[in-house]
Amino acid sequence: MGDGFGQTYSSIDDIVQAYYKAVSIGEKESRMAAYEDIFIPSGTITSVKTSATKPSSVKTLSWGDLIRETAPFYSDFEINLIENEREVDYYLDIATAHTLVNQRSLQKSTGKTYSQFLWIDFDLVYFDDRWYISAINWIDQSSRQPIQNALLTDTLWHQSE
Repeated sequence: MGDGFGQTYSSIDDIVQAYYKAVSIGEKESRMAAYEDIFIPSGTITSVKTSATKPSSVKTLSWGDLIRETAPFYSDFEINLIENEREVDYYLDIATAHTLVNQRSLQKSTGKTYSQFLWIDFDLVYFDDRWYISAINWIDQSSRQPIQNALLTDTLWHQSE
């Protein structure tokens, strides 16, 4: 695992903010080093992409495979995640942080900015005197179900269609 880049990651906020910062790094090797520093080696990222016209798609990758697979996207866009809300559940050395973020993607060739809401769940573990990410699950906002207020109790229930 990485050297912390001078960070201690001693709080849940530290590790969540480090992820947001890592996502915004455009250069692949630097992004890889940042992810190596914040994830456990076997860490995964699962994405659920919604669609108004077809079933959602689900994909799980290691963090390293995700970086390699998204390299073309990063060639075309600059990414910025802005957290709107967070809720944390924890017990001793494990925690889950549920976050609602606005992802802003700047298309480099046109200067156009795209925006979407994401719900990101961080599974976290504490060892060696710091927090690490063991897994991330995220879903983008569906046009069928707004994501605002998703962290309020009983606002989203899975319903079969």
